[in-house]
Amino acid sequence: MMRILAAAIAASALLGAGQALATDDPAAAPAPMPSPSSMPRPASHTDSSAVICKREQNTESRLGGAKVCHTRQEWADIAAAARTSVDNMQRNANYTAPH
Repeated sequence: MMRILAAAIAASALLGAGQALATDDPAAAPAPMPSPSSMPRPASHTDSSAVICKREQNTESRLGGAKVCHTRQEWADIAAAARTSVDNMQRNANYTAPH
């Protein structure tokens, strides 16, 4: 019962706030935001030499993992090597040597 009452109060507060913000004055309306495609991307997303740090979890400990930093290109190389390794393991998993 209390949850329903709390939800009803919250809903009425939101509706009241929405009506208070709605005005007919176009000067009071916020300026339209530019579309994401028209905004330039930060250079860090395209720079392969940008350093990116990630926190890697240690499965042997409950404590926090270590912070590992590599360039964007090095992270891409690490991911490619991991994919290749997994592909090789999956390809060779069902291989049996001929007798």
